[in-house]
Amino acid sequence: LNAGLEPLFDHGGAVAGQLRYGLGGETTVAARSGERLPVKFYGTWRCPYSHRVWIGLEEKNTEYQWVEIDLYRKGGAGQWRMALEELRELYPDFVRCSQRGRLPALDNDGEHVE
Repeated sequence: LNAGLEPLFDHGGAVAGQLRYGLGGETTVAARSGERLPVKFYGTWRCPYSHRVWIGLEEKNTEYQWVEIDLYRKGGAGQWRMALEELRELYPDFVRCSQRGRLPALDNDGEHVE
């Protein structure tokens, strides 16, 4: 199944003791989304800045919980960014961490970085 693919991270990462191969970010998101950890990373795959923070967290072997945030409402002629009030209703923890509703954001047990 993984013949010929190079491991992305061989230092534990999201699934301790297992290698993750070049299967894309789905493996990491699935592994990180279910865990409840003190460090929460709020991001989305649409955002290149989220990608940079994600790579940094993985390289530093940080234990974190991935929280996918969708900033856009669907419907009508396209997708439109949600107002801060809508984000506050859908993702109250995220808006407490990122008061302007911008991605990416980190919550380290109450200490916020946006």
